[in-house]
Amino acid sequence: MDGHTYKSEKLSINRKKFYFKIKFYPRNCSCLVAYALALFLLFSHYTAGYSANINEILEAESKYWTPNSLFCLSELPSASTISASIECPTGSECFPTSANSAGGRLECQDGDMTMFNSLLCFAGINQGCAAVSDAQNSVTGQWFRSPRLRKYPRLRGANSFSPDMALGVMLWATTRPDDEKTKRFRWWVDWIGRNQRCVTEGCTKRVARFCPDDDVDGNSEAVLGCTLKPGDFAILGSVVDFLKIEVTDPDLKRALSKAAPNAVGFVVTSAQLNKPGYSQHLVGVDILILRSLGIDDPALMEAARTLAADQPKNPFFAWLAGSPDTQVAQLISQTCPMSEVQVPTPDQRSDWAWQREDAEEAWKHSMLWDCRFIAALLKDI
Repeated sequence: MDGHTYKSEKLSINRKKFYFKIKFYPRNCSCLVAYALALFLLFSHYTAGYSANINEILEAESKYWTPNSLFCLSELPSASTISASIECPTGSECFPTSANSAGGRLECQDGDMTMFNSLLCFAGINQGCAAVSDAQNSVTGQWFRSPRLRKYPRLRGANSFSPDMALGVMLWATTRPDDEKTKRFRWWVDWIGRNQRCVTEGCTKRVARFCPDDDVDGNSEAVLGCTLKPGDFAILGSVVDFLKIEVTDPDLKRALSKAAPNAVGFVVTSAQLNKPGYSQHLVGVDILILRSLGIDDPALMEAARTLAADQPKNPFFAWLAGSPDTQVAQLISQTCPMSEVQVPTPDQRSDWAWQREDAEEAWKHSMLWDCRFIAALLKDI
């Protein structure tokens, strides 16, 4: 996030600094006094409640969320070893996860963790950054849904990756980018180019996809589950341009180049039309990616405001829309556990709350990493 400033007509946001742009033209002294008083009250309102709210969030993070955040062991589950734990055992490979209970045993629910770990990375939580990196096969370039599924791909029968998880890779690559990230991202784009599906005889036409196992016979959910759609081409093309990736496959290169200029329009339309729930959450991630590219289009702020207005209890959407930290903190305190009794039991720490619509109250099953993510966005990272 360092170095990026997100602007709106009334509000400019640079980390935790807020600047209200107010124009007034007093006609007499009494008006000037009134305006000065209004500005003083506005400033007092935001500064008075700020510290207490943020301190409350940070205390809950320290006392309840961090000690109870689950890690998945990158090993096959067995009768004698749980696959999720609050602390990573010495010498083991672990990564942030959600969990559920199966047969009385705590198990990793890691099928979407490349997406969520990328968000943790964006917020400055290093375990998330490492988990995204560890989910890639460093020889082929193929990416998986989690480090454990990279290590044991047969644990999942189909759709070893997805367009949603691909957004996670794009966010990871553009969050504080460096040579190593760019190199890994280039491997991945090359892998996509090599693994397109032939859809005509003689393979004269091919379809790009994020994973090779979306056409498993007899599995209706697998069909086209990896295939790039127009919006995927637009966002990926924008990231490829930003990182100056030379796409080796000519067909893929052409498709990405044509789609990239449509990225902002795609996000705006998606914010207006996507159904409540994870589809809107994906728009939020799109916005983060485009902002990470330095795209300062007012339409992106309007898209964020659309999400926030539709789901007013979602602190992630409120933060995206430029709401004051005090308001975001208040939403966090209303959704994340603020006392020990509110912390879900380990088998109930199963969801990333901000991907659900408000009506579902998914925060009652918070994996707690989602709370740590939004709290981290309020810090000076």
